[in-house]
Amino acid sequence: MALPRKITRLFSKLQKQKSGPKKLRIDTSRNSRFPQPLSPSLSGSPPPLSGSPPPLSRSPPPLSPSLSGSPPPLLGYEIKSPKSLLGSDIKSPRPLSESDIKFIIPPEIFIEICLHLAPQDLYSLSTVCKYFRNILWSTSNTTQTIWEKSRIKYSSYLKLPPPFDMTEQEYIWLTLLPKNCQFCSKPYKQYLYNIWPSRIVACESCFRKNTIYTIKDDRPRCIPREIFNCIPHTRYFYYEIFVIYWISDIELAKEEYNSLDKSQREEWIGERTEQVKRAKEVLNLYFQQDYQEVYKCGVFNPNRTNNEPRKKF
Repeated sequence: MALPRKITRLFSKLQKQKSGPKKLRIDTSRNSRFPQPLSPSLSGSPPPLSGSPPPLSRSPPPLSPSLSGSPPPLLGYEIKSPKSLLGSDIKSPRPLSESDIKFIIPPEIFIEICLHLAPQDLYSLSTVCKYFRNILWSTSNTTQTIWEKSRIKYSSYLKLPPPFDMTEQEYIWLTLLPKNCQFCSKPYKQYLYNIWPSRIVACESCFRKNTIYTIKDDRPRCIPREIFNCIPHTRYFYYEIFVIYWISDIELAKEEYNSLDKSQREEWIGERTEQVKRAKEVLNLYFQQDYQEVYKCGVFNPNRTNNEPRKKF
């Protein structure tokens, strides 16, 4: 009976050595987000409370950026660039189309905004996009009302309505907005001459190159006697003794006259003379409106003695 007792004691000693506490293998690879806490069945300790931070690993803290030269990598995270987050192909936002602008600013609200703008602001707004230009350069009654209210509210100079063959946009542009010559794009000197017969905006040098001067009641040699009264003329603001004809108007009248038969020329001369006479009576009102503005602004003073043009004729 002594031998079985010794065998039993030896077996109990070996069993006690095998049943010792087991060590947990902690995975510190980058794939694991945080070190997992010990399982209750293995560690024998209660599980951590909910909301408490996970247990810290015993690895030494990483070097600071100033010492290592690069920021420490986050455990279990991959640092991605903005391009990788947004995708390989980063596209710039597309420009707004006409349908987008219609959705953002309905026509009713756009018209209400335009009713409170000055003529220069309306002109600048019309150059933004085609949608604004189609509205502001239309000949509809609504658009004409917008420009008319802007003209009356912000300009004390334009008291007369536009001529019968002009829109509000053309009327305002010809009187308030021109800045450059139509021929050479140089600065335009306003109130140099009467613009209403020809409606051409030109600087002083281009005006002299494209016109012919004569004294009142005197016919230039380049104009045939038959069509002399069929050509509109203009004049200076500050020296009204001269009558000025545009060369383009003379050439156009000659071309029309020569293209007709002899039986049609007399009828054409009568109609054209009546048109020029009627237009002169109407446009004279706009010349007087400009004349008052010139006198009020001090550009021209009838009492001055040096109002003669630079070139003598």
